[in-house]
Amino acid sequence: MNSQPTPLTLSPITMQRLSTISLMQKLSVEQIIDKLVEEHFSQLIPQLEEYMKTIPIDPARSGKRSSNRETDVYMVPNLDPPEQ
Repeated sequence: MNSQPTPLTLSPITMQRLSTISLMQKLSVEQIIDKLVEEHFSQLIPQLEEYMKTIPIDPARSGKRSSNRETDVYMVPNLDPPEQ
């Protein structure tokens, strides 16, 4: 995963408003953006949790290992030297 933060492009008017808020709140623009993102996600998470409850879980795909050995077939290359 890329650990570099994604650059955020804001319009000049938005930057101007953020600068004004930052002066009034005595916070950096980055701190204000962090707060806005945090508030946004704190509102989204309960909605996401509710949505997740509506998704039916297929028992065949719930992560339980199948007891039927025939279904557990793995294709692996044969690394043994050919028999003479």
